[in-house]
Amino acid sequence: MAHTKIYREAAAKLQALHPYQRVYWDQFNFDVLDLIRTVNRPSKNKKKTSYNDIIMMFDTESSKDHKPKNRKDICENHLVVWTLSLRAYHTNIVTLYGRRPDELASCIKRIHESMQGDVSVFYCHNLGWDWTFCRQFIMAELGTPKGQLNVKPYYPVYIEFKGGIILKDSLILAQRKLEKWAEDLDVEHKKASGTWDYDRIMHQSTKLTEQDLTYAEYDTLAGVECIDATMQTLKAKIYTIPYTNTGIVRAETRKRGKKNRARQYYLKNVPDWEGQQISEMLYHGGYTHSCRHAIGWVYPAEAQDFASRYPADLLLNMYPGHKFKKYEKPITKEKLIEMSDKYAMKFLFSAKGVELRDPNFPMPMLQAYKCIQKTGEVIDNGRILSADYISIFWTEQDLILFDRYYKCDQCWITNLQYSAKEYLPRWFTDLVYELFKDKTLLKGGDPVLYAIRKAMLNAMYGNLVQKPVKITINEDYLTGDYVMAEDFNEEKEYEKHVKNFNSIMIYDVGCWVTAYAQAELFDLASCIDYEHGGIWLYSDTDSIYATKWDEEKLKAYNEAVIAKCNERGYPGIEFNDRIYYPGVAELDGVYSEFKTCGAKRYCCRYADDPRNKEKDRGQLKLTVAGVPKKGGAKCLKDDINNFRPGMVFDGAITGKKQHTHFYNPVHTDKHGNLIGDSIDLSPCDYLLDDIFNSAKRIQDYLDGCMDEEVMIQVFEEEGY
Repeated sequence: MAHTKIYREAAAKLQALHPYQRVYWDQFNFDVLDLIRTVNRPSKNKKKTSYNDIIMMFDTESSKDHKPKNRKDICENHLVVWTLSLRAYHTNIVTLYGRRPDELASCIKRIHESMQGDVSVFYCHNLGWDWTFCRQFIMAELGTPKGQLNVKPYYPVYIEFKGGIILKDSLILAQRKLEKWAEDLDVEHKKASGTWDYDRIMHQSTKLTEQDLTYAEYDTLAGVECIDATMQTLKAKIYTIPYTNTGIVRAETRKRGKKNRARQYYLKNVPDWEGQQISEMLYHGGYTHSCRHAIGWVYPAEAQDFASRYPADLLLNMYPGHKFKKYEKPITKEKLIEMSDKYAMKFLFSAKGVELRDPNFPMPMLQAYKCIQKTGEVIDNGRILSADYISIFWTEQDLILFDRYYKCDQCWITNLQYSAKEYLPRWFTDLVYELFKDKTLLKGGDPVLYAIRKAMLNAMYGNLVQKPVKITINEDYLTGDYVMAEDFNEEKEYEKHVKNFNSIMIYDVGCWVTAYAQAELFDLASCIDYEHGGIWLYSDTDSIYATKWDEEKLKAYNEAVIAKCNERGYPGIEFNDRIYYPGVAELDGVYSEFKTCGAKRYCCRYADDPRNKEKDRGQLKLTVAGVPKKGGAKCLKDDINNFRPGMVFDGAITGKKQHTHFYNPVHTDKHGNLIGDSIDLSPCDYLLDDIFNSAKRIQDYLDGCMDEEVMIQVFEEEGY
């Protein structure tokens, strides 16, 4: 949406009649909104739906009922102020504010009725939070929703009402906190972080300071400006902007796919329901593990990190190129590996007497939780060192890796399906390369376009592993609970998905991407200088932390990747006197101290080394699943030795919160606050427990990380 003459004139007219202001909602002249244009959404039937061409976002701030006496003291919360910003023609019109949830509901309705269009879209950054506080009041004003999409309980993507009002979540679109989104897109208004006191007990009658109002105002101004910037870059209209981050790249992929017979390619390759189920069982996500011999010890380390690992795998590797066929003959492990260059294969692998070829090898690849059956297993933080018996669904890439590092007394391959390998269609890989090129060249340039293209590149893989069938999650509007649909038939829903003309992404491709990526990670590990004391300390998906690296082997590894890129017609991208290739290994940090306590639990200190950024040198970096990074690092008191089992990360320092939902009838409390439902946030401590006790918890976390959308949403003090 460019700054056309029409937009400039419309903006000038609006500003002349009503210069931007922040105003109490019932003092606003709603007649001004009659100037808002409408845009018609094309429809197959004759009746067109008109959308109000305006960007709107609301946000709420809340307070506890009283100051908590202790950590266990949870209580009702209540809304104390809300804001709603309006922006049209790339111009901020007004920020409305109020104090009570029923006022917000009335304001939303009045805004919609003051405009000419059939549909009005209202955004909210983390809709699930604000919806909880306002749901009863909005439904009292607008009726129960006629449609709602929930990615999981308490996380609605959109909520649609019969009168033409739609509430949409901008967090799932941005995939980052509002503060970070505004910074990345460099919009005019940034979130006024640190200016709201969340420990202060406030009521709807509490007098607000200018600082309070500015904080609330800037939240929604930043939001509408970010959405506007995104729409302009995508050349989207209010009704075409995708719901989610992955939706942006999905739309672009479909657009290009239509021109390149993508639908025909999809139908040639899409598996039947049985094949799809097998694929979902063999999909294993990224490799994450700690060296069991190094746990609890402090080492110097250097980290190598792949550049765009998953995009590189899409560009450089071959994938199932036809529908899978059943292989009816008996087959040996050796024969299957021999066929692996020409054929993609998925199968059930069973084995007796499984053990590592080298008992001291630090990084076993065999995942315990993915096994259909297992007996007599010896587990290393979720990975199998040895077992009497295992049974697991795999690709040929997984078997090759298993054969390299494990031996077994006897094995069987059953349920084998095979497909001749081909490179992915050129139009698709060209798009991946284009996004990689844009991400490289736009760094330091257009912040909006850079952020979008980077997100699109990352989402290319995410789109592929979206499960085609997702169980419907419904909100019970009477109780506030979220329940799974009872009459859901997965097989029928899968058949509908396959028949849908828009379905062009093949889940199997994503399965092979992670299988290839795991294999490449182990290949990179061969560049560790084991002969001179090198230790493979830790890995997470596309990175390896080790004590020593063989620079010659690293060079040879990268030269082979570069040669493959050039062979495929995807040369390096020159930028700032460097040439960038996808899939090469790059130094990601030099550390004077590195310590791990298990998967998704490590801490390291940047060395005083010129290869590190100056601002990082001497700083501790912490990664613990479930603990905010910055706050968690503070708990260590600048001493890596404090990072050990038994350490408690104080929720008051880390900012980690647990949330408790209250679903109550609408009432007025003793302070005069009008309250419906609410969420209480309270500090949540985190115990860094022993690796063996934490294995299931860590694996549960890793399972969650395999979701196709980056939807790990953590409540902050601010509630976003």
